[in-house]
This record gives sequence, C-alpha cells and structure tokens, in this order.
Amino acid sequence: MFGKKKEQLPDYDYLKSSIIEYIDKAINGKPGSEEFEGKVHFQRKLDYNEINKSYFDWERSNADKMSFSALVLHIIQIKKFSASKLYKKAGLDRKLFSRLKNDYMYQPSKITAIKFCLGLELDIKDSEKMLEKAGYSLSRSQSFDLIIRYCIEHRYYEIETVNEILRLMDEKEI
Repeated sequence: MFGKKKEQLPDYDYLKSSIIEYIDKAINGKPGSEEFEGKVHFQRKLDYNEINKSYFDWERSNADKMSFSALVLHIIQIKKFSASKLYKKAGLDRKLFSRLKNDYMYQPSKITAIKFCLGLELDIKDSEKMLEKAGYSLSRSQSFDLIIRYCIEHRYYEIETVNEILRLMDEKEI
C-alpha cells in the first residue's frame, strides 16, 4: 500500500510470546518505571524527528486549546500527509474524514481514534495525547489496549498488520 512493502512480522511464536511478556510486565510489573519503559526498541528508522520537534514546540503552547478534529488536521499539515493518504492508510472512509474536517467538535469512537493514531504514525506519547483529546486512553490492564500500545511502540502502523497481531492474540480487530 502506498508503494511500501507489507510490514514484516517476526515469527508468530516469537511475536506471541513477546506480546504475552509485554502484557504480563504491564499488568504485574511497574508500568511507568524505567525498567518497563526502557524495553522499547524501535525497529524502523523514520525521518520525521524534525517534524516531531516542531510539533512538540507548537503543541506545548496550543494543543490544550484544540479539539480532536483540529489536532488531527494540524498534524496532517505538519507531516504533509494528504487527506486521502491518511484516511486510506487508517482504514477510514471518505465520509467519516469529511465529518472530521467539517465538524470541529467531532467525537470519534475509540477504534476510530486509534486508527487515526496509526494512520498518522504517532509515537506512544502523541497517541496518548490524541486519544485523550477524544476522551479515551490506552489502559495498562486491558489486553486489547496493551496490544495496541505494543504495536505503536514497535511502530506497526499498518492496519492489516495490527489486525493480524490482534487475531493472533484472539482479540477483536480494529
């Protein structure tokens, strides 16, 4: 999709044991501790550090005043995504994206908000802020939320890949 090869997943047994270990550590470990957060290793090098830097500078002063819709549209502009690229990558239809664009107070479902986070390729910190704008969070005690967190932290952004991981772990797809 979009000229990229499909993301390569590790061996299923390894992936499943890795996710189970991640969930177990999140539930039984000490989430928020250095030990827990230090385990995240990014598998892909992306060239958007400067974009993120400018976003963080802007975000500190303005994001609290923005709605979910305005924040999504602002990030699209900063990352220079086209609207069609985003809604296709996020697995959303044009009508839903049009509603987001035209309704400043648009309130997405949690699944839709997660799809926007994946489509925009946000890191976990920005994803949590985006979800908070929509009135949601990724729980550290729900396996579905932990799997989504795992996918974001390991930069699995393709909806098909995330759904494959969710199916592997016997969770509902997004």
